[in-house]
Amino acid sequence: MSSSSPLRSFLLFVSVLATQLRPTHAIGVRFTTPAPGAAYPSGQFAINWEDAGGNIGINSLTTYSLALIVGGNLDDDSRSLITLSPANAKVSDLGLVAQIPIDVGQSIQNGYYLSMQSNVSTGGSVINYSNRFTLIGLNGTTDQKYVAAAASTVGDTNVPGAQLNTIINAPSPSNPPTSPNSTTPDNGPPANNGTAPSTNEDNTYAIAGGALAALLAGTLTSIILLIVLTVLGVFWWRRRRRQQRARDAGSDENAATSMSARELTPGGLMDKVELADRTSRVPTAAAAIRPLAELDSHGSERFEAMTPVAAVEADSAEIRYELEGDWSGWEAAARRSHVQGYDPTR
Repeated sequence: MSSSSPLRSFLLFVSVLATQLRPTHAIGVRFTTPAPGAAYPSGQFAINWEDAGGNIGINSLTTYSLALIVGGNLDDDSRSLITLSPANAKVSDLGLVAQIPIDVGQSIQNGYYLSMQSNVSTGGSVINYSNRFTLIGLNGTTDQKYVAAAASTVGDTNVPGAQLNTIINAPSPSNPPTSPNSTTPDNGPPANNGTAPSTNEDNTYAIAGGALAALLAGTLTSIILLIVLTVLGVFWWRRRRRQQRARDAGSDENAATSMSARELTPGGLMDKVELADRTSRVPTAAAAIRPLAELDSHGSERFEAMTPVAAVEADSAEIRYELEGDWSGWEAAARRSHVQGYDPTR
């Protein structure tokens, strides 16, 4: 198995882990209608939802309250217009048919969305938002602030950050939702016989929860990236180290082979014509010098040259050579004729 196999396995594990991470808004319900960017007239308005697949699903939710919202995504540029759900409506019903009054407001492209506040059986509540849609054929009026906020919101899926569905405090049971047919003029406070979902305090908690969830997601992504970079760095360092060791081993082997060939072959004594420094220089010990020189059949001594070819070597009686070291006891004096050789064995 190659060294890259563990790295491939690790990267595959990281990719699978990333695909399995659920977004923080996968809690409560997910609206299937109204469809994002769709246009609906006033009158009967079908609304449907399904389980979002999170830890707190429909089986954990009891009753809900559903409101129609107009405007942007912030507390000060959006408004809850009417409550669309009847009293004690159950989340498990998975939908309802509401009534949209013709004078609820004016037609604004993608200016409307729904807000559902569901009670959790173990306490608290969850807020879910639908995608944006358009109501057509209306004859009401809408404050210009909300019209401008809706127009500046790009995209039919761009809803408040509370879509992250942070669990907030449950509404008081003494304040039931209002009637589905109650309406509120846009130029006055909304008719509120109970506690219709609002985009004020609830959104404040939800946005704070969304920021925390985004921070946690960013931290997790950074940790995964750091682990991947660390593993890649370790594999790269180990590979470079193995390559360097291989180069060093090859250099040592070549150097040893070259040195061995030079020292063991005739004429290769350190590539010099002198006696090597490791040879004894005792004048009377001819045998100590002899391993670095060749003897001809007459017993005269020849010194090694830089080539293994013996033909280029000169007899000791015809030429003299400079020896290693500073001691000149074995060398011929400068006054001697150049045709005389110096015999270090005498």
